[in-house]
Amino acid sequence: HSVATCTPPRACYGCRATRRGSARRVVRASSTPGAPLYIGLDVGTQGSKAIVYNAETREVVGRGAAAYDLLPSDSPTTAEQNPSQWEEGGTAALLQALSGISDKSCVRGIAVSGQ
Repeated sequence: HSVATCTPPRACYGCRATRRGSARRVVRASSTPGAPLYIGLDVGTQGSKAIVYNAETREVVGRGAAAYDLLPSDSPTTAEQNPSQWEEGGTAALLQALSGISDKSCVRGIAVSGQ
């Protein structure tokens, strides 16, 4: 799908879509030099997601994501993950989200959530 639309109509990493299917375009660079930026990082069970938010323009100016798998298991009722994947996935998502930000010193804070 394109950045301007998201199919199926739910949030994805290239755009932010509502349940009704409308989408907002993600601005790929900080539109105001020196504007305060904030990072959101979600480390979940299936992957990590990160956004960079420009507080001055109220726009998401960067997004990143990394998926990880379960470890092989002999039992169909158990599931395990390697915790190092959470760290690696969070780092990869964060670096991807920041890749279009030229002045990373504008980052004023970070919020992290995890399972």
